[in-house]
Amino acid sequence: MKTLRTVVIAVACVLLVGVAVEAAELFSPPVFVGHEQLVACELVNTGGQTRTVQWEIIDAAGNVSANGGPLDIGPGQIAGGGAGGTQIYGSYYCHFIVQGIKGQYRAAIKLRDLDPNGFVTGGDLVVQIAD
Repeated sequence: MKTLRTVVIAVACVLLVGVAVEAAELFSPPVFVGHEQLVACELVNTGGQTRTVQWEIIDAAGNVSANGGPLDIGPGQIAGGGAGGTQIYGSYYCHFIVQGIKGQYRAAIKLRDLDPNGFVTGGDLVVQIAD
């Protein structure tokens, strides 16, 4: 009886640990970011509970140029961030690390124009969905 109890406890622990570390990754297609543009990574939690997320903007050489998180976002909330200006030029993509499964999120990479002072001048120019 003691052995059966030990086995049940061990299986329960393995299942709990597996659930606690469940994570998925989403990647956007690359976009070319010119001078005086901002690249942004954004995602929305479409699931029914608060989840932990992280985002990264990665250049063509695989270097992380900007990142954020871990952040807790509730159902329907949006998280993300961007980078722009003279330090950002070339091809970039977004990498999202999310708690749960991919189907609980919608994510995208966006381009926006900046004025000479670094302020966004309009709406989204390009939106590519991450998968």
